[in-house]
Amino acid sequence: MNRSGKEVQGTGLIGWIMRHRWLTTILVLLALLILAIALLDQAAKNRVRHQLDRIRASQEPLTIEEIRAAMPVIPDDENRYIALMKCTADHALIEVPEDKLDQVPEGVWEHIPYFGSAKAPGTGQHIPPEQLNAVRWYLGQFQNEIKCVHDALKMNRGSPPVTLTSPVIEILLPHLMSQRETAKLLAIEVILAREENDIDRAVETIENIFRLDEGQSFNIFLISVLAQMSNQNLAYEQIERTINHGKLDDEALKTLQRLIRDAESAIDMKQAMIVERVTFIDTMECVRSGRLSLASIASGASASSGLLRFVPGIPALDAAKGLAIYTSMVDSVGDPDIQTIRRFQAISNQGGNLSWYCIMTKMLTPSFTRAVTLWVRWVARNRALQTALACERYRLRNDDWPSDPTVLVPEYLDAIPMDPFDKKPIRYKRFDRGITIWSIGDDETDDVGKVNRLEPSMYHEHLETADVGWVLLNPEWRGRPANEVSENTLKVSP
Repeated sequence: MNRSGKEVQGTGLIGWIMRHRWLTTILVLLALLILAIALLDQAAKNRVRHQLDRIRASQEPLTIEEIRAAMPVIPDDENRYIALMKCTADHALIEVPEDKLDQVPEGVWEHIPYFGSAKAPGTGQHIPPEQLNAVRWYLGQFQNEIKCVHDALKMNRGSPPVTLTSPVIEILLPHLMSQRETAKLLAIEVILAREENDIDRAVETIENIFRLDEGQSFNIFLISVLAQMSNQNLAYEQIERTINHGKLDDEALKTLQRLIRDAESAIDMKQAMIVERVTFIDTMECVRSGRLSLASIASGASASSGLLRFVPGIPALDAAKGLAIYTSMVDSVGDPDIQTIRRFQAISNQGGNLSWYCIMTKMLTPSFTRAVTLWVRWVARNRALQTALACERYRLRNDDWPSDPTVLVPEYLDAIPMDPFDKKPIRYKRFDRGITIWSIGDDETDDVGKVNRLEPSMYHEHLETADVGWVLLNPEWRGRPANEVSENTLKVSP
């Protein structure tokens, strides 16, 4: 205190603090905030590092380079897909050459199965004349290409010439559309062979639909797995229709049964989800390093979203959350069953409640529940068809359908396949025109074999029915005339 009674403030730092108390308070709070953000950022980075260490300890790949290094190198002269590429310059097998466009009969396109608006007749019926004429004309345009495809499919291995590089999200897979169209082309060839009663050629072509993906080392992306299942669904449908057209001998049925069984084990959904996680990690790193912009990932990305990427702590928190979600999905892939679907649905529900700072995670984490559901439905379809072929083999030997599937074991089946939706044996029943074999489907409701195989439908449309399965007809109901529709043929009686 001086003589006037006023407090004397010190000099130096303490004096400055005493003179600027409010400013000092603000600076201290700001420093504490910066320290808190730094600690939060470091904690989030440590969390990401621990997650990556856990993945590395499980020997699962973290980078696209690791995936590429693990893939076999197939010489071009042994690569089935390189050979398939040579069958046509641009893989446009469904396109008629420009110099032949004026020769296309009027209205032919609408009657071509799978490509046009034609409806498939109920199983066991011939296709109508307009479809038969369209199919003959269409396949006649591509005889050289079809022969080339069959020759290429005699090769044992294949991998599309796609370079696996970062950014993974920008890798294009144009071969998937080509492969899908090739599968449709082969399915149409099966239809013609069946209509011409060339059952051996029909079976051989069905086997080649399976070979489109057999032994391929590139079906690692989720979209590739979905495309593979879609191609095989074409083969499954043609197997049922070929049986219901006429008679396949036991050897052909046994071969097809093996192909169907092996197809289930060839689908690796866990590997596909691991690659989805690698894509997430790679994309986050590319955005962090500036090799990708948010706008290149999502056209609707706002400017504020881009600016938030530069706020300390936000990118690490975002990456940690997204990586945790992807790892949960990888860990949730178990058996193809309803429990796996439910686990993915629970993860998807969590994704709908992400925190505001999870900018990239929201962009890069779609719901994979639909993909997993399609996988389980495909497995159900696969197992029902395995059982159906076993029933047909039994009928050939015993001149009657089995009383129940248990009599098929062990001669025709090692065990009764389980319905993946409730872990009970695949359903089976006889009706007045044959048998129905089905799974209850993802609604988990048994509709007593409502698989809609006797009704006309758009080609491939039946795959989303309530129950999932097939119908095999008694011999007297096979190979019926086209467009034979009556109330009786549209019902599957208990």
